[in-house]
Amino acid sequence: MRVTERETTKGSSNAHVRWLHAGLLVCGLSCTDDAAAEGDASSATQGTGDSDGASATDSRGSADGSTGASGASNTATDGNTDTDSNGDSNSDTNGDTEGSDYPWIPGIAGTVQDELPGAEPLACEWDWTIRLLAPFPNYGAGHAPRRMYFASCDADTPSPRLLSSYTVGPKNTEGPIDETSGGLTISALNPETNALEVESTHHFPECKSMHGVAAAGDCSTVAALCRIENTATGWDHDAIAEHPNADWLTNENECGNTNKMNDHMWLYEWPDGDLSKEPTKVIVHKSIGSWEYGQNTLRYGEDDGTYGIALKTTTGPTGNCHEADSFMILDRSDFSFITDRGWDWACATGHTTHNRSAYNPATQMYAMLCSTDWNDDGVPGQSAISFRMENASSDTEFHYSPLYSNIWIKGGAGPLLPRPDGGFLGLIVGEPAPIVAGYDDTIPVEVGLVRFDASGNQEGDIVWVASHDDSYYAWPQIAPLGDDRYLLGWGAGLRVSDIGRGDRDRSLRIPWTYWLMEIDGQGNPLTEPSEMSDVGWGEVNEMVPLGTGRVAWSYAPDAVLAPETAEVPDCNQDSLVHYVYTSETPPP
Repeated sequence: MRVTERETTKGSSNAHVRWLHAGLLVCGLSCTDDAAAEGDASSATQGTGDSDGASATDSRGSADGSTGASGASNTATDGNTDTDSNGDSNSDTNGDTEGSDYPWIPGIAGTVQDELPGAEPLACEWDWTIRLLAPFPNYGAGHAPRRMYFASCDADTPSPRLLSSYTVGPKNTEGPIDETSGGLTISALNPETNALEVESTHHFPECKSMHGVAAAGDCSTVAALCRIENTATGWDHDAIAEHPNADWLTNENECGNTNKMNDHMWLYEWPDGDLSKEPTKVIVHKSIGSWEYGQNTLRYGEDDGTYGIALKTTTGPTGNCHEADSFMILDRSDFSFITDRGWDWACATGHTTHNRSAYNPATQMYAMLCSTDWNDDGVPGQSAISFRMENASSDTEFHYSPLYSNIWIKGGAGPLLPRPDGGFLGLIVGEPAPIVAGYDDTIPVEVGLVRFDASGNQEGDIVWVASHDDSYYAWPQIAPLGDDRYLLGWGAGLRVSDIGRGDRDRSLRIPWTYWLMEIDGQGNPLTEPSEMSDVGWGEVNEMVPLGTGRVAWSYAPDAVLAPETAEVPDCNQDSLVHYVYTSETPPP
């Protein structure tokens, strides 16, 4: 096929804003019921999280009389919002912040994009998508929208931008193949309303799906990954053809489902940041397909002129279909791979289930948090979570998860962030205690925080920052808010007390509720956990900072199981919500 002309939609006439939540209760390093009681009950959840960050509130928001965090939920805004987000806040949240001409309005605003590229709905996940708690093994079994990727730029301006990469197309219930294509939406913060406004939407009908997206700090360069037919023409550079291991990176054999193999991955780059123009197209891999293990992320090393491209691949010798990954560093100056950085094949031992990458500008180094379905010592029933720097010859295993079968794993690697000192901060999902092989439903998983120094050495023990005796906590999110402050998110899935009720598998794939809390870099809580009644996110999607004190992401509007019936929301939803979270604590 030949790359076809793209469709670009300007403006935000097809978007509207909903003010969803009125902020989180700020308690410093320790929150108590007495402190929570002083705040307006409509604006904070009075949770039971311990001050050391070891646990969070009940997933149903009922522990110790906790109240919903959505007192202002579904309140429409018309651009002149003046809602006081916390009656007892230490500052006027609708007044100007010091040194700023714009109001600081804590809470979450969601901008609903009603028209998606090609007038198509959000695409559903592939069959055989690997999750943190349970796979989607059958045709038509995908419950959630297909994975999305985000980037931000212009963070130091009043109107930072969110770039959202996603896939559209209806589900094919007759077989494994959905007719899908790629989309990108650029939205910008309106500093008067603290909400995002859609600036432009771009359709890529030649791409089967869109993946990682990255941008220069000032938005002057934008890039994204496009999964495309292996017969596509019209590329400008073939980085694989010049690679010394090109034969391993070019696997045209059909692996797994014959209707899904083998695609290529192209890098699209807009060197002037104008997505209405034709991008530079670079072939960055020729062995993409089979089962949907792992992620396809793109990081921009702006300081050293590189892209870090982390892909789930079937790299290997001719006829080999090993489900692993490639993490390759591309030189922007000539679109060639730097072969002494990264790796061609496999972050760790086994099949790569999750490969979460990050770039640290302080050291100009990439790193990866990785999980696989096996381990270095070959212990049966045990999968490994590992950390690996770009220049390391092998990974370092630091935690293990129960392995039920070769792909059904109870936990894995979550998002990874750079730290200002050159180190990294990441999240994992798993069991804190020594694991038992298999899938014991009665032992919930928790969200853990782990730190690494600039050399890749683990610092201290894993801090289990979100846990509950009755609920599986997964869907992990972490994003920087500035000054050693982070937004932590998780979803509450399977409830041990509900085992046998008949909705086990659904609640391992879609949560009952989502939660947010601010923490510091050691995992100490800075706010109470708050239940998000109208807000959700993808299990392996990654929120991004939108300047100091703000975080942004996009997702489908309906994201949770129905409370009583456990009905699964439609993955083919017709709209996309662009969220911005504004912290109660404004920039200094």
